[in-house]
Amino acid sequence: GSGHRFFFALFFYSHWRTASTTADFGVCVPAVCDEWTVVNDLLPAMYEHFFRSHLDWHPDGTLDTERSMRYSFTLKEYRRSVLITDESRLDVLGGAALIFLPFALGTICSELL
Repeated sequence: GSGHRFFFALFFYSHWRTASTTADFGVCVPAVCDEWTVVNDLLPAMYEHFFRSHLDWHPDGTLDTERSMRYSFTLKEYRRSVLITDESRLDVLGGAALIFLPFALGTICSELL
């Protein structure tokens, strides 16, 4: 919607207890959110239960970084590739009319004869 950004995310993870895998999804965020915030704050928070269940801990309570899940995100922002402003819309429609109008008139005239 207006005032928002839409990102496609490819999520890759590996963990010693599961096969490595990928998942893809989309996320719509306010326009003020940058890519770093989406990858490092928002996505892990959205999937907090998943991340928590794939962490491993040492007996002393510290995080076992060698055995815990490793992950990465590839993020691409969706942007319209062709943007037609209201000012240029009339020019585009006029150009289309110049292309198709002669063909349409020729077809109509040939049916009348």
